[in-house]
Amino acid sequence: MPHRRAAKFLDENLQALAVDLYDPEIWKRYGWTVIYSSPEFRRHYTEAAGTDRSHSKENDLDAYLAATLNRARRFHEALDAVENSNSPVVLLAIGGDCEETLNQPILLRDQKQNRWLTLTRPRDYRTTSGVKISKLKATDAMYAPGDGRVTRASLLGETLFKSRDTQTGFTLSHYAVFGCDLHGRLPRNKSLQDNALTAIVNEAMN
Repeated sequence: MPHRRAAKFLDENLQALAVDLYDPEIWKRYGWTVIYSSPEFRRHYTEAAGTDRSHSKENDLDAYLAATLNRARRFHEALDAVENSNSPVVLLAIGGDCEETLNQPILLRDQKQNRWLTLTRPRDYRTTSGVKISKLKATDAMYAPGDGRVTRASLLGETLFKSRDTQTGFTLSHYAVFGCDLHGRLPRNKSLQDNALTAIVNEAMN
């Protein structure tokens, strides 16, 4: 799940939309719990408990979602712990930056179906006020340079770096190199392997 400061969403007008990913009600509102909240799934889940405990078992599902999101929040807070300036660990950031990579999904209201849609792939659509948003315009707003899965900004932690405060000791990596390859192919990229080995050797000699 994206880090609390790195998660970005857009409204139908392609404007930034604040979304609390750690709030279970947000997940329910936008339909991100479609499998877990479907009547069929809940029926199968509660059948084993019998009618006396069915309501209790449904509450367990909601409690599990809340606990999982809270655990993710606390994990991200731990990642934000102020760094030890004397730490001997050097971070090497190696990634790709020539593939369009999803950066900001769009949240749309489907008035006919009375539900929210989360666009993770661009398309033409009209806003509730009738303004047409082209697929090209949506693409420009939704995507950023990356390796097809991880954006360059996410890899470098640029969002954290720019919003650093007394609770966040995040700094950019000491060494970063980018190649033109997909996420799953990066470890096999010979040029990136050579760059990583060179960086490790140089650090070992310093």
